[in-house]
Amino acid sequence: MAQYAWRAMMITGPRQILVQGGIDGVQVSRSISPLRSRSTHSPSSHSIRIIRCAMPQPLRRQDPPIDWSTEAVANHPVLSSGVGACITSFASLEATLGVMLAMIRWEEAPTAVERWRKMTSTKRKVEVILTETALTNEGFAQWLSIELDKYEQLATRRAKLAHGFFGIITDRHNEFAWRTGGSAAQRMAKGLSMPTFKPEPIPKTWKYTPQDFRDLAQECADAAELIGELIKMLPMYHAFSKPL
Repeated sequence: MAQYAWRAMMITGPRQILVQGGIDGVQVSRSISPLRSRSTHSPSSHSIRIIRCAMPQPLRRQDPPIDWSTEAVANHPVLSSGVGACITSFASLEATLGVMLAMIRWEEAPTAVERWRKMTSTKRKVEVILTETALTNEGFAQWLSIELDKYEQLATRRAKLAHGFFGIITDRHNEFAWRTGGSAAQRMAKGLSMPTFKPEPIPKTWKYTPQDFRDLAQECADAAELIGELIKMLPMYHAFSKPL
């Protein structure tokens, strides 16, 4: 049975974070080094470098054997644990952003968080956080916007993974096919509009490997760790932004 676990710890000294974890017994370890913010109004010269990993690649093989059945997908330990790790890790990142909003709007936190929680658009959630942060400290908001760009990228990748469907490439070890959730309907629509003597168009298929799941889960963990560090700084900015 595949196992998934992540842990992160702050290393004292040159402000580095070491994030470690693994899926199916394969360990991942990253040292995240200081990165100077691009904003001239940054409250600190330190941020955290998040490594951008390659996305899943198109499946270029012709007619590979793929088992698209729900039973095969649900009972494959590496696929199910990999997808679960990504969804759980992203959920933790999103929860951390909600905590940040509560800290920003500490005087009206329940109302602000409840309104934010009901939003379905990632872009809108980011805009709300940045707007509220700017009311507390404009420079801090400009710095935060750089980090929230990464959150939007991760949200897109997580949505792609969660709203498509997977199959098992049966002649390869731990390789998985993926198509968009609407690909079956698109294929049927195109097939109905074409003469019957022509073959139905094959939907575009992508290939996932365990490394793709590890990368996405790791990057979500990295981003959540960074947001957690920024949350610790907010009380100081509230202290300087509010008159005694």
